[in-house]
Amino acid sequence: MKSRLAVIMVADVVGYSRMMAEDEEASIVAVRDLNETYVRPHSTNHGGEILKRMGDGWIIAFGSVHAGISCALELLQTLSGNENLKIRIGAHIGEIVEDDEDFYGAWVNLASRLQGQAPPGGMMVSQDLFRQLTGQLAAQFEDAGSFDLKNIPYPVQGNQWRPAQKKKGNAAKGEVPTVLVEEFDFAPATDGIRSHAEELRGQILMNLSRRTGIKTIERAGDGIKTVYRIRGRLRVSGAKARMNVSMALCETGETLFSRNYDGDITDIFEFGDQISAKINADLRIQINAYEANRLEALADDELIVSELRSRAARNFYRATYTSWLRGLELMERAVELAPDDPMSFGMLAVGDVMLHATSYEPMPQERIKQLEDGLNLAIKQAPKVDFLYTARSNLNGLIKGDGDAALRDAENALALNPTYLIGFGLLATALILKNDLTRAIERLEYSMTLSSDDPLEAERTFPLAVCYYLTGQFDKARAVTEALAHANKDNRVLQKLLGMVLRELGDETGAAKQEKMAESLTFVPSIQSLRVLLPQEHAAFADELYSVTRA
Repeated sequence: MKSRLAVIMVADVVGYSRMMAEDEEASIVAVRDLNETYVRPHSTNHGGEILKRMGDGWIIAFGSVHAGISCALELLQTLSGNENLKIRIGAHIGEIVEDDEDFYGAWVNLASRLQGQAPPGGMMVSQDLFRQLTGQLAAQFEDAGSFDLKNIPYPVQGNQWRPAQKKKGNAAKGEVPTVLVEEFDFAPATDGIRSHAEELRGQILMNLSRRTGIKTIERAGDGIKTVYRIRGRLRVSGAKARMNVSMALCETGETLFSRNYDGDITDIFEFGDQISAKINADLRIQINAYEANRLEALADDELIVSELRSRAARNFYRATYTSWLRGLELMERAVELAPDDPMSFGMLAVGDVMLHATSYEPMPQERIKQLEDGLNLAIKQAPKVDFLYTARSNLNGLIKGDGDAALRDAENALALNPTYLIGFGLLATALILKNDLTRAIERLEYSMTLSSDDPLEAERTFPLAVCYYLTGQFDKARAVTEALAHANKDNRVLQKLLGMVLRELGDETGAAKQEKMAESLTFVPSIQSLRVLLPQEHAAFADELYSVTRA
């Protein structure tokens, strides 16, 4: 056997499976022409060797970094005008071991995984390879952040390239956002207060560092371009403390978010846990929202997988049935680009589950099995990601009605991230299924205190109203339901629930009015009143309330 150092490139045709499903014969002809007219001639001209053809893909080796990257960019630029046939390329530099029959090397797998993260019509290279680039070649690549890739035991830093004509200014560059958490100010200027401020900053840094799709740094410099700057100021007077946190856009200095958090500092650990939980919940929402705006100028088919996730998250945060359909569409595209990406599959599963729960339609057993298997695999690949456990808890709690499984997953998510807002909502969903309504109310009420800007709060408000009703707390049920029904006058489920509450409070006139209003409306799926699965003890209530969802 012999070995050699090479630039390894893995290329494939974007959306080939879909193309084959639409027109198999035309797809085969198109890929054959792509190989003979473009891939093979370009590779040969730059001294490349096609090691393997894989239907719609190629593994190509180059002995020169400059030759390999130049070949890839020329090929991609040549094809950039073809909207019907796009390729993407992943590349790494490493050792290839060969014998008379085949070639081997872990680096081929790494290049293949990077290809799965490349933008359609573009290229993703490892940082090891990027460091070998100089001058104009290096200048064409942008930081794409860190990736946890299947069967790669460590995070891999990537740099991406998009066709030049696709760029529409700085907002469309698609660089992974870097968040700078500056040292916090504090007053009075004592060592004790300084220590409290440092502890809070440390907790915020730790929480942000767990996020995927962003980079968190403690100090500026070393040529690092920061997108967002987070500042904090802790003021203490006796036992009272106020923490102000703001987030600004570094490029313009515009303040995107600012909030005060008050508390009792007698127990600094309890204060730190409570305040950092609220700050973390708010920053998670704010960064997701503004990050999607940064990529607004790019079309869907120009986005890499992490950017599709960001755009989908913005649509999910809009909290309408239409926006959730749009989010699901984006995640289907992401999974098509990277079938092994656990976060993308998790978001796809959440979108699918929520739309079924919102429309009150049963999910086919075959689809349940697909989502269940996919989520099990995703968690196996990324066992430290809180979101994936909530995605599986969502499926178990809202579709399968398995309270025990939903509870385990919600608890696992909160064990990884005790401040995770979504985790509390799903914990309550599981407790409702187990008929532990008192604890469900406690968790839902607590989640409401974590963020005042949560666009998905209604996902927890409607279940809270249901729990108040079922535990006989009709005054509280009325307050919550009235607010929801007033904000959603065309929502048949909410108007029906308000009528049921008013009847329990003895307001027969008001109840009759609400029920008449509910009858005049047509059921339209709404995120504001997604189906809450209930245990058998409350089947009669569920039958009456949910009857308005049926024609």
